Amino acid sequence: MARYDRTSLKRKRGKGPLALSTRLGRQHARVMARTKLGSGERFRSLKAKLARKPGVKTPGALAAWIGRKVYGKRRFQKMAAAGRRRAR
Repeated sequence: MARYDRTSLKRKRGKGPLALSTRLGRQHARVMARTKLGSGERFRSLKAKLARKPGVKTPGALAAWIGRKVYGKRRFQKMAAAGRRRAR
């Protein structure tokens, strides 16, 4: 294995504006930290983040798939049903 100088691997800070993906990632992290589970805000944030990625055709479906993988089918369906009731 090759050894690398650690100084060459460091990211240079303060050199221009952040990339869009970095900004969306940080914004999503703030939303995840401050909102309650089941409010729907986390889902909307993830959906918006996924919509910006190239190749994602249905960000809502992908966000739902990720949610089911993380929280399980039963728990995610419970949150989705509460969100649909709230939307009425």
